[in-house]
Amino acid sequence: MKLKNKIRLSKLLFFENHYSEYFELTKSTTPNGWQKFFIFKNGYMASVVAHDSLHGFELALMGGRRNIIQHPDITDNIIGFTNIDTGTALLQKIAELPSEALMPNPESSNKYKTLEINSNCCFTSVGYRCSTSQTLRENKLIKGETSVFDWGFFTPQGIASILKNGNMDLSLDDKKEPMNFSFCENIHNQHARVWRTISEKEIDKQFNMQHYSDRFLDSSAGYYTLLKDHNIILAHYLWHKSSDDYETDYRNVVDNVSKMFARRLERLNNICSSNKKKFFIHYHDGPYNSVEINGNKYDLTDMDILKNQLDESFGENTLLCFSNFEKKDRNNIFYFKHTEYENFCKYAYLKMQEN
Repeated sequence: MKLKNKIRLSKLLFFENHYSEYFELTKSTTPNGWQKFFIFKNGYMASVVAHDSLHGFELALMGGRRNIIQHPDITDNIIGFTNIDTGTALLQKIAELPSEALMPNPESSNKYKTLEINSNCCFTSVGYRCSTSQTLRENKLIKGETSVFDWGFFTPQGIASILKNGNMDLSLDDKKEPMNFSFCENIHNQHARVWRTISEKEIDKQFNMQHYSDRFLDSSAGYYTLLKDHNIILAHYLWHKSSDDYETDYRNVVDNVSKMFARRLERLNNICSSNKKKFFIHYHDGPYNSVEINGNKYDLTDMDILKNQLDESFGENTLLCFSNFEKKDRNNIFYFKHTEYENFCKYAYLKMQEN
């Protein structure tokens, strides 16, 4: 069955909700193969593969650039396991490994001080994924409200487009069919994150109406929502009728989703207008520097297009980029290694408490 290996990997879903920062479920190059990446806060990654030639699964321990590495407490090679419980135990063991990589280097520590963080600052997530604001929230740098750039994949170009146009509306045509959005599928590519539009009929055919435990296709099967006006990928907003938790056709909630985005944009404007010192945070720990959507490529390293729009929308601000990008600080854009993000958030929280 075409989706057999995808469904097998989906059974590991309960794990990343508790231990890993986020995960990716993509097609692999092996016959009917699927690969799942787990990314942990200690800087380690793990790849779990299922395909037709395997009775169970294969797990590889990986570094921050998705290179296979060894650790005496885990494995000296790719390790095979036959059931979900064994795999979960291995993943938990990786999640609990200590990491020196989270400590900032002296240069970064000095750079933190030049930012002059105090209690009158505000911090806002500007991509690339929802883990950016999740870490801010866990370190009490933002409150519980969801950010406008949560739950999805937000390129610098996409965020700039949203801020310039001031909306994230989802629209239906006269026949109640999607007009400016569509479902899309994540496709494995080692050099870029790739999505392509996929029809509901194609999804139905692939699932063959099999049920899955989570109502959102992106959480279980790698299908997302493409907002065409801005070329951004939304996650966790629309669901599919084959879900066990299915309640209503997604067309019935499109207006509510659009109103929700409008409220979040208004909240962002209010926060920025009431704080003189504004820090915008972009976090990306992937080994790829571009995103491809229906054949169009977007450069994730282009912080200038984002900073220019942030300046136009909110006035003076500072953009902090935690990533694998090797770029020099300029125009109030500061670059750090992605492994320092958690440590920076802890530092910022302590500085805010001093004032």
